[in-house]
Amino acid sequence: MTAYISFQTIDELGLTIDRVERMYIMHEADITKFVYTADEITGLNKGGRHILSYYRKTRGYSQSQLAEKSGVPVRMIQLYEQGRNDISKANVDYALRLSKTLDVDIDLLVRK
Repeated sequence: MTAYISFQTIDELGLTIDRVERMYIMHEADITKFVYTADEITGLNKGGRHILSYYRKTRGYSQSQLAEKSGVPVRMIQLYEQGRNDISKANVDYALRLSKTLDVDIDLLVRK
């Protein structure tokens, strides 16, 4: 599973095209290094705090819709998004369900 987002969304997050070009020095590195660096720049995945919300919103789901589609309780989704529960320590079943529903690698959701 791979998550794709538009260049407009990337730009809105503060990762400008110029910045992406400057990061090209990572072209021989594993893609996860680029993703991690991009997440740091955009402020995503601070202990799992925003990454779930980000992917949910880019897929056009409300918290309730994501809960219904994934089978993960809406309260758990809220707690992960608020940073009150660390998604990197989530129940494996919940993390798998969320990653499949959002069509994103589980590593992107649970990485610290």
